[in-house]
Amino acid sequence: MVLMSLALGVAIFVSSFESVVAAQDAIAASASAMTGKAEWEVSRGRYLGIEGAMVEKIRKVPGAIAAPIIEATVSTVGAHPTNFLVVGLDLTSVATPELFGSSLDSDAMNFVKLRLVGSGMIVSRAFAEKNGLSDGSSLALESANGRREVVIVGILSSKKLDVVAGGNLGFMGLDETEQKFGIPGMVDKIAVAGVPKTQLTAVCPTCQIDPPGKLGSAAEDALGRIKSLLGISMIALLVGVLLIYNAVQVSVLERLLDIAILKSIGATRIQILSMLMAEWFLIGLIGSCFGMVIGSGLAVALVEYTKRTVNTMVPLVTEAHVHVSPTLFISAMAIGTGTALAAAFFPACAASNVRPLEILRPYSYRRVHRYRLAAGLGLALFIAANIVVAVWSTSYAVGIGITGVECFGIALLFPQVVLVAGNRLRKPFASLKNSTPFLALDSLLKSPHRTAFTIMTFGCALMMTVAAKTLVAGFQASTSEWMTTAFPFDISVMGNDLASNVYGSQVLPASLTTKVRGIAGVRDAYSVRKLFTPYQGHDVMAIGVDTDRYLAARQSKNMGFWPPELAEPTLLHRFKSGAGAFVSDNFAQLYHVHTGDKLEVDTPTGALALDVLGEVDDYSWQHGAFILDLSHLRSRWKDNAVSYIDLSVAPGFTVEDVKGRVQALATTQRAAFAYDTHQIRQAADSVLEQVVAMADLQAIIAIVIGVLGIVNAIWIGVMNRKREIALWRSIGVTRNQIQGIVVCEGLFIAAVSALVGAVGGLYGGWVPLRSFSFNVTGYLYPRVVPWVHVASVVLLAIALGILAGIFPARQASKLPILESIGYE
Repeated sequence: MVLMSLALGVAIFVSSFESVVAAQDAIAASASAMTGKAEWEVSRGRYLGIEGAMVEKIRKVPGAIAAPIIEATVSTVGAHPTNFLVVGLDLTSVATPELFGSSLDSDAMNFVKLRLVGSGMIVSRAFAEKNGLSDGSSLALESANGRREVVIVGILSSKKLDVVAGGNLGFMGLDETEQKFGIPGMVDKIAVAGVPKTQLTAVCPTCQIDPPGKLGSAAEDALGRIKSLLGISMIALLVGVLLIYNAVQVSVLERLLDIAILKSIGATRIQILSMLMAEWFLIGLIGSCFGMVIGSGLAVALVEYTKRTVNTMVPLVTEAHVHVSPTLFISAMAIGTGTALAAAFFPACAASNVRPLEILRPYSYRRVHRYRLAAGLGLALFIAANIVVAVWSTSYAVGIGITGVECFGIALLFPQVVLVAGNRLRKPFASLKNSTPFLALDSLLKSPHRTAFTIMTFGCALMMTVAAKTLVAGFQASTSEWMTTAFPFDISVMGNDLASNVYGSQVLPASLTTKVRGIAGVRDAYSVRKLFTPYQGHDVMAIGVDTDRYLAARQSKNMGFWPPELAEPTLLHRFKSGAGAFVSDNFAQLYHVHTGDKLEVDTPTGALALDVLGEVDDYSWQHGAFILDLSHLRSRWKDNAVSYIDLSVAPGFTVEDVKGRVQALATTQRAAFAYDTHQIRQAADSVLEQVVAMADLQAIIAIVIGVLGIVNAIWIGVMNRKREIALWRSIGVTRNQIQGIVVCEGLFIAAVSALVGAVGGLYGGWVPLRSFSFNVTGYLYPRVVPWVHVASVVLLAIALGILAGIFPARQASKLPILESIGYE
């Protein structure tokens, strides 16, 4: 049972790690498929582009090879529109084959054909097969520049390119791409090789120079949410640690006589300690091997789930394969054996230090033995971990470690807590007319360490699900309040389908807003533009809002001003004039930019300085967002596209009727989707629930481990008390009464475990995991209590505790009296 528990703990970690790595490798493969021999990518920022004239300046540097690239994300037209990536290459320059020849060798003839024809597109094989395209087919695509028709002049055969953009990929000549889908005079980036970064910086000091293949912000966010599950899997592994600790304690008690004899014939403390540690090292090694096998099998199922979860946020992963790397194997072995050794150290050390005469009185040893040293160390670890969480902003890896340290500190402290609390309850229980609760408590206190760690094993498993639900509830509460406060619209039109991906980069033409206003039942509509822009090494979101129409929509619903500072005429004027902006709360916390400070960002037209007019709750982007007037965003970023068209329904019309008419217009104009506010909230919650569902699966496995721990602890308690139970039977205690005592033990363990799970889960969700989540996702959620879930966990724990006690209870009631009296 101990081996199985350790194996399951390691399996949870391995499956989480493998599924995350598989998705990350798949995304990285997609990002690097077109890097070729490029050493640098030069731009003004990944979402700002760079002027095409910079290509010739870079080429003048001795040894430099430079090729401009345009990457336009558009959408297909049809019954099921999807995102499509158009890549524009300079096919007239020798730099392109020099840099990307290795990536395009298998399709060289298609690119030669594209250059000779002078127009058209070559598409990936996966996209062509999915859409029934062949040479000569016409493909309609929607972009910010409107609908454009292109002719297919070739089909790519490279499997390597099939993973780019989920297979939805096409190549065109640079000039045609700029004309149909780009901005005149601008390219998205310049791929460069042959020169060091210092020389590129000298040519363009204001340029952003990155290694090729860097993940996009949406991809980083998707992976960040999936990675956060590893923190929960570490808690699941801790459940295995506690069960091992428990098992070592039981092993020591069962072998007290053997240890006493070894010490009596001259065995030293070091030898006893070494023997016990070697034994548990071997158990840890075997359990880790089983965990690797089970975890790899579980990862095969989880990787498909991870793939779907990532693609729901941003469609990037076409294939993801599980593979066991040497690093993972070594890590799993180290975690498994380290877990066993760490759990075995204190009980083995205690056994090696006890005098033989004391060991020969096992009952006395069990009753008087205390773990004050372990309790003191546990309290110190718990306090230190919380100080770190409260004072420092921790990294991803450190956050996982701190969570584990906190739980382990509680585990070390808990045996002494059980002793103190149990002894205080003995007198009240002794005064009860029914002796069953007192006898059950007395039995549990005879092995306080076993009782404590059984409670912690099950309690930590319950803690996982409560902590995860606490974070989810916090997110849902905060986003719901944000949407209620900030969104005055009834329907929103956008370019991406929320059912397939949340972080779509599709845009709409500004002219569509005017057409939406003319639909019957639409009171008014305003435009919103969101785009990414670089700030302090991160991609932050700039949000432009049509201020006058937005405030008018709020006024029509008696919602007041948002942000509230706009009620002040002076601040409203500064905002509309482009002198100031509002920043999201997470932007302020991440970059230490607060009300009254200056915000300086780079734009395609140069540096822009904005006064920070206020801080607002906004959950648009994990790396922070700032909000400014739409007209000034358009002029400074040279961008006339629209991300959302938000509209309110006129009195006398229903949301469903108006949404149908809006959807019909949007579909005829371009690939666009209309959603009401309820659907938008459902989509946001669905993404989070999909991510947390993986954690729920891990929690279920951990709960199974916890239930096994209860069965194991009660069963061992029964076996250790055969004589005592037989004596009870001999003085008239019935089998039903014996069963009641043993089941009551399971009930006590489950009730205290439920308390540990509820309180510890809330604390874990409010403090360490909340801090950890902020470092991973960029959001600091409010502290809420998911009452229904907590109540469900408590009831489930009690039910499982009673069920776990039934089998040992039945076996205890069947013990033969005479044979058991002779036990020990």
